Amino acid sequence: MLGYFFRRLAMLALIVVGVAIFTFVLSRALPSSPIEMMLGSKPTAEQIAQARADLGLDRPVVIQLGRYIVQVAQGEFGTSLRTGRPVMEEVIQRLSATAELVSLALLLAVALGVPLGILSAAQRGRWIDGLTRMLAVSGVAVPVFFLGIVLQMIFYGWLGWLPLQGRIDTNLIVDFPVPAHTGLLLIDSALAGNTSALKSAFSHLVLPTLTLMLASLATILRATRNMMIEVLGSDHIRAARAYGASRRSLYFKLALKPTLVPLLTIIGLTYGFMLGGSVITEVLFDWPGIGAYIVESVVTNDYPAVLGVTLVISTLYLLINLVVDMLYFVLDPRIHV
Repeated sequence: MLGYFFRRLAMLALIVVGVAIFTFVLSRALPSSPIEMMLGSKPTAEQIAQARADLGLDRPVVIQLGRYIVQVAQGEFGTSLRTGRPVMEEVIQRLSATAELVSLALLLAVALGVPLGILSAAQRGRWIDGLTRMLAVSGVAVPVFFLGIVLQMIFYGWLGWLPLQGRIDTNLIVDFPVPAHTGLLLIDSALAGNTSALKSAFSHLVLPTLTLMLASLATILRATRNMMIEVLGSDHIRAARAYGASRRSLYFKLALKPTLVPLLTIIGLTYGFMLGGSVITEVLFDWPGIGAYIVESVVTNDYPAVLGVTLVISTLYLLINLVVDMLYFVLDPRIHV
């Protein structure tokens, strides 16, 4: 197992280096330039030359790439051309907001999707199965932006129960700042004993979490249902049913256990996808996460920020897959490599 782990870790490092090289070369191949953003629409030739020298763009691409790889190895992604702050500092700050949103959405999707998938498989062909399948199809078919807008119209526009956008009320941040211990507002507010901030952070989380959760719920529900139907038709399940095994034991112990390994793969891939794919939700709800940050960076041609975010998201996705692979050994000790 340790040998497999280190082989995967080495492969992960090679893939990260490949992603870094590819994104760097691609950023230099694009016709646009960050000079216009820095200097305005009508810079002089001297200003352009000085800016290129400051950014290192006057050197050969190979030398620029070598310097970038060395900086990345040291944990430095340069300085944002748009904000003037270190890219790594901004990415960590934004990533904590995205991680809070995505983690909560995935937990709810798993907590609802797995039981509903089991129920749908157990009641195959009945009205409950039809209802859950309709829910799954709707979650995939309805665009995320449309779902988010509908939720905003209902819970903010008509009912007035929940806030429209943002992560927390602005006046609370000014009057009662929350110490950033973990970067997760719910946890930090609870640790600080700030109930007002906790309520505000929770209320701001509800709508974007529901938007992300419903799309992921459809994937997990359908996968659980399909795998459970396959397992329920196997010989050992028929034998257990013939011997009088209870329905609870039959579904949640005997049938669910063989589906955990493939289901874990789907959950891990879904989480990695949600980290990098929450752009629409974050922009729609003005959520200060990594998705909104990369959109702003792309629009303003802030290539250090774009490269940094791309590399961080790629690395996180690979690490999630590595963790999922390692969990296989815990769930099924029969697996050998």
